[in-house]
Amino acid sequence: MKYRVEVFHKDLVGYKKFVAGKLLSEGSCNGCMTLSFDCQPVTNSVWFEPWGIVPQIRVNNFLVDPGLAGIDLFDHKFDIVLDKDFFTRYRQQDLHYRQQSIDVDDAYIYDSVIGVGNLHKHLVDNIKEVMQIE
Repeated sequence: MKYRVEVFHKDLVGYKKFVAGKLLSEGSCNGCMTLSFDCQPVTNSVWFEPWGIVPQIRVNNFLVDPGLAGIDLFDHKFDIVLDKDFFTRYRQQDLHYRQQSIDVDDAYIYDSVIGVGNLHKHLVDNIKEVMQIE
Protein backbone atom coordinates (compact mmCIF):
# COMPACT_ATOMS: atom_id res chain seq x y z
CA MET A 1 0.00 0.00 0.00
CA LYS A 2 1.14 3.53 -0.77
CA TYR A 3 0.16 6.77 0.88
CA ARG A 4 -0.36 9.93 -1.13
CA VAL A 5 0.52 13.04 0.86
CA GLU A 6 -0.42 16.48 -0.45
CA VAL A 7 1.06 19.56 1.19
CA PHE A 8 -0.24 22.98 0.35
CA HIS A 9 0.09 26.62 1.37
CA LYS A 10 -0.09 29.73 -0.79
CA ASP A 11 3.55 30.61 -0.01
CA LEU A 12 5.04 27.11 -0.42
CA VAL A 13 8.00 27.15 -2.84
CA GLY A 14 10.21 24.17 -2.00
CA TYR A 15 10.41 20.81 -0.27
CA LYS A 16 12.67 17.92 0.75
CA LYS A 17 11.37 14.40 1.32
CA PHE A 18 13.10 12.19 3.91
CA VAL A 19 12.28 8.57 4.76
CA ALA A 20 13.90 7.13 7.89
CA GLY A 21 16.35 10.04 7.87
CA LYS A 22 17.49 9.58 4.26
CA LEU A 23 16.90 12.32 1.68
CA LEU A 24 14.94 10.79 -1.21
CA SER A 25 13.88 13.82 -3.22
CA GLU A 26 13.75 17.58 -3.22
CA GLY A 27 12.41 20.22 -5.51
CA SER A 28 10.51 23.41 -6.00
CA CYS A 29 6.78 23.87 -6.14
CA ASN A 30 4.21 26.60 -6.50
CA GLY A 31 1.86 26.40 -3.54
CA CYS A 32 1.38 22.63 -3.42
CA MET A 33 3.18 19.33 -3.82
CA THR A 34 2.21 15.68 -3.87
CA LEU A 35 4.48 12.98 -2.48
CA SER A 36 4.16 9.21 -2.35
CA PHE A 37 5.24 7.15 0.67
CA ASP A 38 5.32 3.41 1.25
CA CYS A 39 3.24 2.01 4.10
CA GLN A 40 5.87 1.27 6.72
CA PRO A 41 6.43 2.06 10.41
CA VAL A 42 9.20 4.63 9.91
CA THR A 43 9.32 8.38 10.34
CA ASN A 44 8.75 10.30 7.14
CA SER A 45 9.82 13.94 7.14
CA VAL A 46 8.85 16.68 4.75
CA TRP A 47 10.88 19.87 4.96
CA PHE A 48 9.27 22.92 3.41
CA GLU A 49 10.23 26.41 2.33
CA PRO A 50 9.78 29.11 3.37
CA TRP A 51 10.17 28.37 7.03
CA GLY A 52 7.50 29.65 9.39
CA ILE A 53 4.42 28.69 7.37
CA VAL A 54 1.82 26.19 8.55
CA PRO A 55 0.94 24.05 5.54
CA GLN A 56 -2.22 22.01 5.26
CA ILE A 57 -1.79 18.28 4.78
CA ARG A 58 -3.92 15.71 2.98
CA VAL A 59 -3.31 11.98 3.28
CA ASN A 60 -4.97 9.90 0.56
CA ASN A 61 -7.23 12.87 -0.34
CA PHE A 62 -8.28 13.33 3.30
CA LEU A 63 -7.48 16.67 4.96
CA VAL A 64 -5.98 15.76 8.33
CA ASP A 65 -5.63 17.67 11.58
CA PRO A 66 -1.91 17.42 12.47
CA GLY A 67 -2.66 16.97 16.18
CA LEU A 68 -5.11 14.13 15.65
CA ALA A 69 -2.86 12.51 13.05
CA GLY A 70 0.13 12.44 15.37
CA ILE A 71 2.09 14.71 13.04
CA ASP A 72 4.98 16.55 14.67
CA LEU A 73 4.78 19.97 13.01
CA PHE A 74 7.72 22.34 13.25
CA ASP A 75 8.37 25.70 11.60
CA HIS A 76 10.42 24.08 8.81
CA LYS A 77 9.19 20.49 8.55
CA PHE A 78 6.73 17.88 9.72
CA ASP A 79 7.28 14.26 10.74
CA ILE A 80 4.63 11.62 10.09
CA VAL A 81 4.47 7.84 10.47
CA LEU A 82 2.42 6.24 7.68
CA ASP A 83 1.96 2.63 8.73
CA LYS A 84 -1.04 0.35 8.20
CA ASP A 85 -2.75 1.72 11.33
CA PHE A 86 -2.52 5.43 10.43
CA PHE A 87 -6.24 5.99 9.77
CA THR A 88 -7.31 3.73 12.66
CA ARG A 89 -5.24 5.83 15.08
CA TYR A 90 -6.59 9.02 13.51
CA ARG A 91 -10.21 7.91 14.01
CA GLN A 92 -9.54 6.80 17.60
CA GLN A 93 -7.98 10.17 18.44
CA ASP A 94 -10.90 12.00 16.82
CA LEU A 95 -13.45 10.02 18.84
CA HIS A 96 -11.43 10.38 22.05
CA TYR A 97 -11.35 14.17 21.84
CA ARG A 98 -15.00 14.42 20.77
CA GLN A 99 -15.99 12.35 23.80
CA GLN A 100 -13.89 14.54 26.09
CA SER A 101 -15.45 17.71 24.71
CA ILE A 102 -19.07 16.83 25.45
CA ASP A 103 -20.57 16.25 28.87
CA VAL A 104 -24.17 15.34 28.12
CA ASP A 105 -26.36 12.51 29.36
CA ASP A 106 -28.82 12.86 26.47
CA ALA A 107 -28.30 9.89 24.10
CA TYR A 108 -29.67 11.79 21.09
CA ILE A 109 -27.26 14.72 21.50
CA TYR A 110 -24.34 12.39 22.22
CA ASP A 111 -25.11 10.29 19.14
CA SER A 112 -25.54 13.33 16.88
CA VAL A 113 -22.33 15.02 18.06
CA ILE A 114 -20.08 12.01 18.53
CA GLY A 115 -21.67 9.67 16.01
CA VAL A 116 -20.91 6.44 17.84
CA GLY A 117 -23.90 6.04 20.14
CA ASN A 118 -26.45 3.25 20.07
CA LEU A 119 -29.49 5.44 19.42
CA HIS A 120 -30.05 3.98 15.93
CA LYS A 121 -28.40 0.60 16.44
CA HIS A 122 -31.50 -1.27 15.27
CA LEU A 123 -31.44 0.62 11.95
CA VAL A 124 -27.76 -0.11 11.45
CA ASP A 125 -28.37 -3.79 12.23
CA ASN A 126 -31.24 -3.89 9.69
CA ILE A 127 -29.06 -2.29 7.01
CA LYS A 128 -26.24 -4.74 7.71
CA GLU A 129 -28.67 -7.64 7.48
CA VAL A 130 -30.06 -6.47 4.14
CA MET A 131 -26.52 -5.92 2.81
CA GLN A 132 -25.38 -9.23 4.30
CA ILE A 133 -22.58 -7.59 6.30
CA GLU A 134 -21.43 -8.79 9.69
